[in-house]
Amino acid sequence: MCEKCRDLDQRIERYNRIAQGITDQWTVDRIKLLIDEMRNQKAQLHPS
Repeated sequence: MCEKCRDLDQRIERYNRIAQGITDQWTVDRIKLLIDEMRNQKAQLHPS
C-alpha cells in the first residue's frame, strides 16, 4: 500500500471515530461525505 493510501486510511478511521461521538446529524452526514470523497481519492490512486 502506498503512503497516500495509508494516510487516507488513517484519516478515514479518524473521521469514523469522530462521527461516532457526535449527535448532530448534519455534522455526521458531512463527515460521511468527506469519508466517501477520501475513498474515491483512494480508488483514483489505484484504478483496477
